[in-house]
Amino acid sequence: MNEERTMSSDPGSLLPFLRCVPLFAGLDDSAVVVLLRVSHLKQVTKGAILFNQDDCGEAAYIVRSGGINIILCTADGRELVINEMRAGDWNASGVPPEHSIADAPKSQMVVRCDTPVPGKTQLDLILGSVGVRRTEPDYEALNLGDLILGRLGLYGRLGARMRDQQGLAYYVTSGIEAGIGPGPWTVRAGVNPQNPSRAVESIITELRCLCTEPVTREELDDACDFLTGSLALRLETNDGIAAMLSDIELYRLGLDYLQRYPAMLRAITAEQILAAAQKHALQENYVLSIAGPTAQGG
Repeated sequence: MNEERTMSSDPGSLLPFLRCVPLFAGLDDSAVVVLLRVSHLKQVTKGAILFNQDDCGEAAYIVRSGGINIILCTADGRELVINEMRAGDWNASGVPPEHSIADAPKSQMVVRCDTPVPGKTQLDLILGSVGVRRTEPDYEALNLGDLILGRLGLYGRLGARMRDQQGLAYYVTSGIEAGIGPGPWTVRAGVNPQNPSRAVESIITELRCLCTEPVTREELDDACDFLTGSLALRLETNDGIAAMLSDIELYRLGLDYLQRYPAMLRAITAEQILAAAQKHALQENYVLSIAGPTAQGG
């Protein structure tokens, strides 16, 4: 038979226990007390089921003593134990080891790779270089700059220049893939096979502009509005909430990250974006990959 009572009824013994959970280790006593008020101590008998595979997520379980097996039911009816949670798993002492990925070496020259694709009518290109780690101080500034460059509205500055004004691209967009290690900073475009050189020149022109002239106040406000608004939309789904919690834990953003995020974005200046773009300088010593019907030319 299951027994359940509020954890706030026994704060003396439970507060140190919660402090042993890495996720809550950085909270002060008042925050942990608030956590206790919305938590419940559940005693279950062997073989009891806490939740089923397809249940909607509505609680998190922390093992205080004993153990829990996480079981996956396969399509053919088998039950596979995919994780064994034990009390000792939550009582790790000391500082957890840092995740570490070595820096990726940047190219020392412009590198180009052409791949002919018979029967393809559109030429696709990717221009990129090594970007930033998610934990680097200038990540947020560079991400704002990249948003203005090739993602905001219909593909930002790149879309306005190459697609709307010059008619060089069917699509063009940029992106930063930052993780524990430095991911790529890239520009991707689909262009007419007759104009690859002009398309690349246009991309380089916009990258140089990002590195020489501060973004406008209007661009910066629009970018901040977009990021704060899209964050709210991400948090409307369970997947989005899980991904955000994962990021907060993985990159040690702090449990108050969501509260700090709007003000943190608004505090970033055009000068900080300019400095970040100059530091990482995608237009210098990039790698260019082109695939299309006449990729070997142009």
